[in-house]
Amino acid sequence: MVCLRKSALLLETERGGELLQNQGWAALWIGEVLENQETFENAWIAYKRAENKWKRTSPPRSEAAAESAKRMAIKLGDKVPQYDEAEIDRKFLTWLKS
Repeated sequence: MVCLRKSALLLETERGGELLQNQGWAALWIGEVLENQETFENAWIAYKRAENKWKRTSPPRSEAAAESAKRMAIKLGDKVPQYDEAEIDRKFLTWLKS
């Protein structure tokens, strides 16, 4: 997880054509690890970030990430956060830096 976190943080300062794709992949992989650790709210945030990063560049990947986020929402029940896209980014970045 340490390597994933460091890599994802490095992507926040990168530039380039594949940046959104790569940020989406990092968020997805982090979501998978967090889900396996049963850290469902943070996993939901990571999956939502992947969904948002891929909305325009890869709709099928975005839909797959959305399905993973829905799976976390079921586990969270009535505790599902109501964050907009900007808040999801802030929460994800705060988690990365913690």
